[in-house]
Amino acid sequence: MIKRYHITALLLPGMMALPFISLGQYKEDYARTAALFYAGHDYYSSAKYYELFLDSSGKTKSARQNPYVIQKQGDKSNEEETYSKNKLQAVYQLAESYRQLNDYEHAEKWYAKTAVNNSNNNYPLALYWYGIILRANGKYTEAEKALTQFSKTYGQTDAYSQSARKELANLSFIKAQLAKKDSITYAIQKLNSTVNPKGFANYAPAVSGNTVYFTSTRRDTAGKGKDAPYFNNLYKFSKDSSGTEKAGIPEQDSWEQGVASITPDGKKMYLTRWQKNAENKNISSLFTSELTANGSWSEPKADSLLNIEGYNTQQPCITPDGKYLLFASDRPGGAGGFDIWYTPLTGHKKANNAGRQINTTGNEQAPFYHQPSASLVFASDSRTGMGGYDLYITNGNITSGKWTAPENMGYPVNSIKDDIYFASAGSDTLLKEAWLSSDRSSTCCLELYAINTVPPPPPPAVVVTVPPVEKPDTATTPPVTSVVVNDPPAKPVEIKIYFEFDESILIPAAYTLLDSLVTVLAKAPALTIEIAGYADGKGTEEYNIALSQKRAEACYQYLVQQKHINADRLTIKAYGECCPAEKEFTPDGQDNPAGRKLNRRVEFKVSGVK
Repeated sequence: MIKRYHITALLLPGMMALPFISLGQYKEDYARTAALFYAGHDYYSSAKYYELFLDSSGKTKSARQNPYVIQKQGDKSNEEETYSKNKLQAVYQLAESYRQLNDYEHAEKWYAKTAVNNSNNNYPLALYWYGIILRANGKYTEAEKALTQFSKTYGQTDAYSQSARKELANLSFIKAQLAKKDSITYAIQKLNSTVNPKGFANYAPAVSGNTVYFTSTRRDTAGKGKDAPYFNNLYKFSKDSSGTEKAGIPEQDSWEQGVASITPDGKKMYLTRWQKNAENKNISSLFTSELTANGSWSEPKADSLLNIEGYNTQQPCITPDGKYLLFASDRPGGAGGFDIWYTPLTGHKKANNAGRQINTTGNEQAPFYHQPSASLVFASDSRTGMGGYDLYITNGNITSGKWTAPENMGYPVNSIKDDIYFASAGSDTLLKEAWLSSDRSSTCCLELYAINTVPPPPPPAVVVTVPPVEKPDTATTPPVTSVVVNDPPAKPVEIKIYFEFDESILIPAAYTLLDSLVTVLAKAPALTIEIAGYADGKGTEEYNIALSQKRAEACYQYLVQQKHINADRLTIKAYGECCPAEKEFTPDGQDNPAGRKLNRRVEFKVSGVK
């Protein structure tokens, strides 16, 4: 498993919880406690105590400015603190803690402080990780500057210097991907909050008939109280239903479990279980569970033929014909860290490495084989891509072991964050009825996304209202009130983009409507458009303004980055809960969900004619 998605609280032997009495009295205790948590890989707790220590420490303002962050004239927010040697260690390890927690926003802040204060180069990797975090936060120019400076000053030839060169290549790849002019033929949509509750990891989809199994760290309070730890477990939902429930796999207290695959007949499941070893590191193994006559799953049993003590064996994928099991492992005999391996499920089980065409000196994980297209999809962190883990595709045959050169699946399947764990139920096309896991819109965790092909329909007719334009030489001409695009002829429609509750992700239907607006703008090049974002009345006014801004920005980004509409023709305005299109309460005071749904929208208004 990817260990950074597992969060636990650790109380080391001999330690007592520290009372919050006097910040001055316990300042050094905070630092020592944070260091112990950090050494124990409990980054959630180490971050909390380092924050307390630095908040209570005597830092002083400096006139120095961070050279890797663009600062606006008159902006004092980039002024950095100077730190003594021991406090700088706390700053750096706080940045490291947030990075391990995938909290890149906070990690960026503390890596920046480390970079400014690191004149003695006591933390030579600070610039490297600062560049990585800047790239993950979409700050490509600043990332390139930091990584270039790291490459010049590091002075060693090792995995980090090689990775810095790869990351600089990644930045060029990202810019090329975001500038692609080819139209998107598929849509990616984050699944609803029932599947993706905030603050929890939800990942590793596996399809069996009409059921999608997945892994989640959501809190399980049954019999454990509200303070139960965030443990991984298997859940499921139906393709035609938004409800989720536990998959019903028997649990064992010392093991976490998830990342499964089911045989074609639905009667046997391979799953991953993992627990910490004596060195406090997660070690994973493959288990099997059988579907019993009463419809329940049996107690999982370890696969003694595939697991190797002291090494990870995880992320199973059974091929659709039931003949092979693919998995990831860091066992001896591989090309690098984690490799893709396979074994026949009939006859004698034997782990076979998928070969150097697929595996690199880095990490390849989460294999998925799509038999109709003979495509193997896997995640890698060691090839040129958009950063972190990207999804790659190769075509070939497991029996022959021959594969084409893997290709990056590109944007928007991949993002500047981690993209991993792909699955498809498409009977002919790989990206038809597919799912993936990504933390592209999350501050902490992987989330589940759906992928579907979008056939290019003829653009619907669109009516866009235009305000009257006064011109001295056309005083007798009636003012233009609308521009009608009707190709092919059809009933005119308004363009309104709707959103799920508390979401700013475009739904698949939105792309077709936005493409129709592109047609309008192409045939009426003088029009300028206001993109107006709205929210329903739930939440505070401030929150709804921010949410409606994000919804408008989602449309803006698609029009500018994907359809290359001149940004000067578009403006964004966030209206929040202002101006509801429908009433949100019935006459008797009851909530009106249907009305709220219509208020979660973006509208397009002609703001002028150039």
